Amino acid sequence: MNNESKLSVALFLLGEVTSTADLCEYCELTEIEIRDSLEKLKENYIKIGLQVLEDKEGIQLVTMPELDFITKKIRQKELSDDLSPAALQVMTIVAYMPGCTRSDISYVRGAQSGASIRNLIMRGLIYKKDEKCFVTNEALTHLSVSRVEDLPEFNRLNSEFNAKLTESLQFES
Repeated sequence: MNNESKLSVALFLLGEVTSTADLCEYCELTEIEIRDSLEKLKENYIKIGLQVLEDKEGIQLVTMPELDFITKKIRQKELSDDLSPAALQVMTIVAYMPGCTRSDISYVRGAQSGASIRNLIMRGLIYKKDEKCFVTNEALTHLSVSRVEDLPEFNRLNSEFNAKLTESLQFES
């Protein structure tokens, strides 16, 4: 695979602002290779309605502003539909593992979770603080509890999720 393909996959899957350092790590490329690849990709992305945004926070793949009407229609449909099975899984993990990160959620689910996290944030069911995810008070109200510790079998599921993450960290070491 060429560098542009690696970078495209990373930007697509991450779906959020990402640091150059993280892209270097994920794609196994140097910062110079990332910069060179980004320049090539920018030209190609414009042809298909995408663009790369870069600021002090990092780099992100987004849609062209002229195509916002498509994004709005999709988001409206997402917000009016019931939660998908993926969103329900993410909601469960966030509820039973307060303070988990996007990568924690994706690991526990065994699937990329960025889109579900964004959907739940847009619906006001979870929020992010310093890259950590938490359920909102509104979500707790819908679940008829006042704190996550009051969820059914909270201690057991919290322990199981954390054990799975701990196991993965030991495996990676």
